[in-house]
Amino acid sequence: MSSPQVKVDILIRECYAALRRTDGKSRAAARREYYEALTQADRALELALEGGLDGGLVRQCEILQGFCENSLRSAYAAKFDTYERLVYERAAAAADSSRDSSDSGSDGDNDSDEESSGCVSSGTDEEGEDDRPRELSSKRLRKV
Repeated sequence: MSSPQVKVDILIRECYAALRRTDGKSRAAARREYYEALTQADRALELALEGGLDGGLVRQCEILQGFCENSLRSAYAAKFDTYERLVYERAAAAADSSRDSSDSGSDGDNDSDEESSGCVSSGTDEEGEDDRPRELSSKRLRKV
């Protein structure tokens, strides 16, 4: 049976390997790698704390976990900023067209439901990957 320190070192190396694999990948694939890296960092920190390892190694795991979490958040932030901008642009265009219709005296149906304002997501992004939001727990990001 290997010591907790050896297991933590292996998990840290796996985490760094997952982070290196994000280079040159599509956005969806990079998000998966960031999630895998965060999972490895979580496991390493948990094992370091349970094993009573020295404070330096625990601190290294905490820093790595924070980096992975921020990387994953950043990967999703750009995606959702783009999505929000698209939704607001569609809503503004719909509002402009409804104002134009009412100015011309037409009796057009000006419903402002989610579909007409562009608020409905297909559930996939440009690479065909699942783009549903993920929920942040105190320990890690998880799929909803």
